[in-house]
Amino acid sequence: MTLKLRTFPSVILAAALALSWLSAGCGSGDSLSAPASPGAEIVPASYIVDVGGRYQLDASGSTDPVGGGLTYSWRLFAPTGSAAVLEDHCEDNPLEVCASNDDDVCSDGLGFCASDDDCAEDATCLFNTGTVSPQCTTGMCRVGEGDQGANASFVADLAGSYEVRLVTFTSQGGTDIEVAHLETFPTLYVVGSLAGFGGTEGAALAELDDPDVFAPDATRGAANPVTGNLLLLDRTLGEIREFSAVDGSVIGSFGQTSQLTDPVDLAFSETGELYVVEGDGVVSVFNAANGLFVSVFGDVTSGAEEVINIAISPLTGELLAVDGRAGEPARRYDASGFLGDLGETSVAGRLVDIAFAGGLPGSLFLADATGNLYRCSADGSSCAVSAAADGLLAGGGPSAVAGNPSYAFSGASSAAVLLADAVNGWVVACNEAATSCQVFGDTDTLSSDFSDLFYGPTETPTTTSTSSTTTTLTGG
Repeated sequence: MTLKLRTFPSVILAAALALSWLSAGCGSGDSLSAPASPGAEIVPASYIVDVGGRYQLDASGSTDPVGGGLTYSWRLFAPTGSAAVLEDHCEDNPLEVCASNDDDVCSDGLGFCASDDDCAEDATCLFNTGTVSPQCTTGMCRVGEGDQGANASFVADLAGSYEVRLVTFTSQGGTDIEVAHLETFPTLYVVGSLAGFGGTEGAALAELDDPDVFAPDATRGAANPVTGNLLLLDRTLGEIREFSAVDGSVIGSFGQTSQLTDPVDLAFSETGELYVVEGDGVVSVFNAANGLFVSVFGDVTSGAEEVINIAISPLTGELLAVDGRAGEPARRYDASGFLGDLGETSVAGRLVDIAFAGGLPGSLFLADATGNLYRCSADGSSCAVSAAADGLLAGGGPSAVAGNPSYAFSGASSAAVLLADAVNGWVVACNEAATSCQVFGDTDTLSSDFSDLFYGPTETPTTTSTSSTTTTLTGG
């Protein structure tokens, strides 16, 4: 008998296969036995890529216990809003991605064609019947078969989590399922616009539209570690607004932050609380999950005229406040109040922002508005100017600095810290030692005032299935 199965959970597959083999054995007198199961194996070239990058998946190591040849059935589950699909590949080289074949023939067999107009009146052009693909080094493209075969690939078009399921079938009906969970590196966002860039290489991604309308004068931003959404602070509006990390659509004012009168900067703690400092130096704390007001942290203007930036130390949990005046250090606070200056951070000509190296916070970086980047120990001591960044930063250019949360495990060691330069109109990336720096990817193509930069969420829910296949099994 013939049984058609989709790639449903293994318990359904197992039940269906059992039924198939029981039916095949009825009245035969032979002893019944389950078919030998293959061993499905997915080996990704990488379990994590930049948004816009390609996942390459290899299942050629799957085992076939009966030797009749395996059938492969792939299914992709992607974040909501994603258009990712399993790609077609070249027949002679399954690592080459393709979409069409040339040398198509007319249905009457009387010539080659590119459209129906190239054929006789009653004939049509049989598209993708040709034997040569312009995207293949040799041979043809297996059009429509990207969810079959031992190799699969797709492009991660959105930040978040992707799930791939592979079902392998033997010629006698045995089956096995393997699941791979794949992630994207967090995307870098530049405020002044809200354009995204690949987090490790800086490739330009889509620019989100809604923030330009609903937070047109945004100067600071942050990704919510709890919800995955993007928050933009617009001091002109006096609001913090929340946007979808998927498509940039406006969600609205974030919780009770609309009660603020003059928000200046925002920062999330390691424990999932949002800290917002206002122009008078008062810091309020909000629940990151729903934006509800939690408490007043305190006044962080001790010895300062105005605090322009804040950060939460991932090592001590202290709130660090940046004054913004020439020669002034960053200052340390906890719930009890002012604790003192942060190390030697007064070394900067005019300190405008601070950030810890992402992933491994062993280094602290200072953005100096006079045109320098300083690297310090995590406690703010042993600060030294980066000579490698000097030629890339303009006087009055540095406006914000951010640690790359991906560099410690991405292999992109040249992009441990990123610095926005509002004069040159680009982002500069340096290694953790700040001894090697360069313009970060395509950021110099962006039209923006480069007032801030921050990394997006590390993951978003995986809820949408974007590709599936149906496989026919034949019971013996």
